[in-house]
Amino acid sequence: MARAVQRGIRQCVILGAGFDTFAYRQPDWAHNVRIYEVDHRATQEDKRQRLQAAGIPIPANLEFVAIDFESVSLREGLQASTLNFSEPAFFSCLGVLVYLSREAADGIFQLVATFPASSEIVFTFSTPDSSLPANDAENRAALANMANALGEPWQTHFEPQTLMRDLSALGFSAISFLSAEAADQTYFQNRNDGLHAPRRGGIGAAIVAGHAGSREGGNPQQQ
Repeated sequence: MARAVQRGIRQCVILGAGFDTFAYRQPDWAHNVRIYEVDHRATQEDKRQRLQAAGIPIPANLEFVAIDFESVSLREGLQASTLNFSEPAFFSCLGVLVYLSREAADGIFQLVATFPASSEIVFTFSTPDSSLPANDAENRAALANMANALGEPWQTHFEPQTLMRDLSALGFSAISFLSAEAADQTYFQNRNDGLHAPRRGGIGAAIVAGHAGSREGGNPQQQ
């Protein structure tokens, strides 16, 4: 996001924001960015009550956008906000896609692709069980069963190469995925607790075609 702001983006949309805290601990460079937290209305009301109880004020550059991804299109929901569709935007979609239907997940990418060049989406995704080692597949099955029991079933998985092809077809460029190995090397070095980057999913980024800049840092697998 910092790099997106450096190239002139002044809108940030956090999809499925939940209890995301970026807006409340934002660095100085984000103060001129309009931040949109998108989630269910009930989740947002709970969050606002917790913020009030903790004495944390709502930042002046934050706007809550209440949307149910499965019953209202993302475009329709965002059109009710002050988001400017004619200006580039940065989209964060972390820990969300696996809970959506494939149609709703594809709809997010399709919408972002309609924004002006240099707009970007950063997202996490779940890979198919068939792509995992046996132990990881068993562990994920246990987690999936827990999520299902809580009423939040995992629905959508992406195969990275297929996802890259689909994003390219939509008009994205600079598509990159951060491998678990690269994440370990960059973010998990010199730990003494044995913690490693997750193997059961991925994180990716894609920029709407037309921006010639390169992504830096994180040792992503550039495609």
